[in-house]
Amino acid sequence: AGIGVIGGSMTAKRTVLFYGLVTGVSLTLVLVFFPWFLQSIYWITSWMTSEPMIIQGAGGFSGFSNAVVARALSNGYTLFVILLSVLTLPCIGFFARYSNKFFPFSNLSPNEPHAQYLDFRVITTPSLALLQAGSELMRMAQVTHSMVSDCIGQLYDYSARKSKLISQKETMLDVVQKELSSYLVELARQPLAAEIAAEIPVILGAVDCFEGIGDCCESVQECLHRKKEENVFFSDAAMDELKALAGQVSCLMALAVEFLTDTELSTIDRAHALLKTIHVEGEALKANHLYRLSTGACTVLAGLLFMDMVAAFVRVADHALASIERGRVLHT
Repeated sequence: AGIGVIGGSMTAKRTVLFYGLVTGVSLTLVLVFFPWFLQSIYWITSWMTSEPMIIQGAGGFSGFSNAVVARALSNGYTLFVILLSVLTLPCIGFFARYSNKFFPFSNLSPNEPHAQYLDFRVITTPSLALLQAGSELMRMAQVTHSMVSDCIGQLYDYSARKSKLISQKETMLDVVQKELSSYLVELARQPLAAEIAAEIPVILGAVDCFEGIGDCCESVQECLHRKKEENVFFSDAAMDELKALAGQVSCLMALAVEFLTDTELSTIDRAHALLKTIHVEGEALKANHLYRLSTGACTVLAGLLFMDMVAAFVRVADHALASIERGRVLHT
């Protein structure tokens, strides 16, 4: 299990460590009480078979057939598994709550597929619960921004490791979207002040926007993976155009993250201007692509992948502006 988890998520590593800890405790108990453990195997095996068994002083059995040996070994393993289960099951809840505090590497990855700031115990304190929801929303925004940056980096230098990281971030966004949405729905059922009640649908909308950005980044990554696997080549002009468009989208994404903490109305004007530029560039890229396709400078498959990535980046920009617009509702 330890070898299999190499390169896995922090959750998998913590699970393996927990399993190893419980297994070690179980082995220690068996060794400390080994004579009683051996006697238990003797009793159970004697009850299940008709052949007599003799326990030697060295801790072995004599006077038995091969079938009885197999039965004794099976019973010994079964007893150990039962002991392991008895120790594991009562500790699962405790481990789930405190594993991130006990293991030194628990905070190394911000992409853990679960909410880090939400606590349903404070749901009856709406002001505090809303702060936690805001922190989780900011985490989603930062992860989506990093996904956009990772996708742009893939345009320059494709990396299978970064591809896996993008997929992990997308999984994290899907899980956090569900958890944060459930948290906000539960909060909406509490007696709320008008200001807090107005913020809940805005945050829910922003959550959907950032999750949508993650889906778009996943689409870009899938296109890049297919381009790599099928040895599809883009012309230098096409790559330069795509990189320029992606750079504009990254700037708009940065404004969306910035707007969560600095709600300057000038940011909205800049975002609208940037989105207009992105849409104009997107249409220009489509026209250039059709020209290259008609002249034979571009293959059909390359053209399809190119257009899918252009469309995905434009959708990222649309979602980013939508998140800004939702935030503006609270400040107008």
